Order: sequence, then C-alpha cells, then structure tokens
Amino acid sequence: MREKIDKDALQREQAQLLRSHGMSARRAADITGLTVDVVRNLCRKIVPNVSDENLHIKIENNEACAFCGAPVEKHGGAGRPRRFCSDHCRRQYWRLHRDEQKKNPDIIFMRICKYCGQPFEIYGKNDRKYCCRDHYLKDFYGDIAEREARNREEFLTRQLSDLTRLLA
Repeated sequence: MREKIDKDALQREQAQLLRSHGMSARRAADITGLTVDVVRNLCRKIVPNVSDENLHIKIENNEACAFCGAPVEKHGGAGRPRRFCSDHCRRQYWRLHRDEQKKNPDIIFMRICKYCGQPFEIYGKNDRKYCCRDHYLKDFYGDIAEREARNREEFLTRQLSDLTRLLA
C-alpha cells in the first residue's frame, strides 16, 4: 500500500515538473501514466516557466531530463549520454518505470507456488517458494479465518459439553 502511495506521489511530482517546464498536459499524462484530467487539475495553478513545445523530442534526444524536463549537461567523455539531470531524478524515474528496466533473460526463473500451485516468475534469486507474501503467511501460519472458525467451533463444543455435564 505504501509503495502505491509513493508511486502516486512521484507521478504527480513528475507531472508538475514536466508541466512547469512547458510540456503539454497530454504529453505529461502519456509520460507519467496519469490521465490528462488529473494532470490538468494538478497543474492548474502552475504557469509554465518555458514555453517549449518540443520538450518530448528533447527528452528523446537526451537534451532534457527524462523525469523533470530540466536541461541535461553534456559530459565530454565517451560512453552513453546522460538521461537525467541528477541522481534524484534518475532514482525517482526508475522507481516509477520499473517495467521499462532491461532484465537479463538468463536470470528469470519460473517456479510454482507452494501454496496455490500457480506458476510465477522470479527475477534474480532462485530461492522463492511462494508467489506472494500472503501465500507464504497462509502456508506458514495457516489461514487466520479458518483458525478462528476452528477455535470458535472448539470453544462452543466445549461449552456445550460443559453445560450438558452440569445439567446431567
């Protein structure tokens, strides 16, 4: 739940930054994954600092930060061009866009959940036995609702046997 809240806050922050650098609401919505109406409502009071209609082209050409739209400094060395203006923007961007990360297919493993029997994928470590934490807890501790029902049933049968013994 906390990750969802953090992701929403990051998406909103990114949309506001993009709009403040002159990007259209529709383009900011496409980049952040929010709806156009949400972006417009978030940025209603923001007046763009720069009227740059081609900001999305600058982002694609690594001339502007992919998260906030600020200009990216060119470095003189060889290698890959910079995509972000700062480490903060890089971390925030990849936190929002985890599905875009390139994954090595050699370390993607298919397993079957020990609790529900459904197949699931693991990236990296090959030691997971459950598809989610909920199934681990249910398998390890048992289903709480089932346990409570069993306890309630045992309690009621004990009380019933005590009453029958007292009445007899």
